[in-house]
Amino acid sequence: MKKTIKTIATATAVVSATALTVNAKADIVTSNPTTENNDKVQTTVTPEQQLKNNVDTTKANLDQSKANTADAQAVVDNLQKQADQTQSVANSAQTALNKAQQAVSTAQSNVTKAQDRVDNVQKQSEVVKGQISDIRQKVNDLQKDLNNKNAALSTAQDNLQAVQNDLQAKTSDLNNKQ
Repeated sequence: MKKTIKTIATATAVVSATALTVNAKADIVTSNPTTENNDKVQTTVTPEQQLKNNVDTTKANLDQSKANTADAQAVVDNLQKQADQTQSVANSAQTALNKAQQAVSTAQSNVTKAQDRVDNVQKQSEVVKGQISDIRQKVNDLQKDLNNKNAALSTAQDNLQAVQNDLQAKTSDLNNKQ
C-alpha cells in the first residue's frame, strides 16, 4: 500500500518536474535557436519547432505518467480488494472465535454445575454412610440384647423344666403315698 502511494507520488512529481523543464526549455528556445547534430546532416531547429518538440515530449511524459498513475491505481484497487477480503475473513474468524468462547464458557458452567452435583452427592453419601454405620451399631446392640435375652430365656426354660420335673416327681411321690 505504501509502495503504491510512493509510486503515485513519484508519478505526480515526474509530471510536475517535466512541466517545469518544458517551461524552462521553452524560455531558452525562444531566446536561442539550437542545432541538432545527426551523423549525416546538421539542421537548425527553430524556436517554434523546439517548443513543439518539448510540448510533444511533455505530452508523452504526461501520458506515461497517466499510465503509471492508472497502473498504480489498479494496484491500490487490488490491494483494497485484498484488504476487504482479508477483513471479511478476519470478521468470520472473530465470529467463530466468539462462538467457540461462548461454547467453552457454557461447557465450563456445565462442568461447574456437575462438580457441584458430585460434591452434593458425595456429602449425601457420607451422611448415608454415617447413618448406615449408626444403624449397624444399633443392629449389633440389638443382636447382643437378643442374644442375652435368648440366653435368659434358655435359662428360664431350663429352670422351668427343672421345676416341672421336680413337680412331677413330688406329684408322683404324693400319689404313691396315698
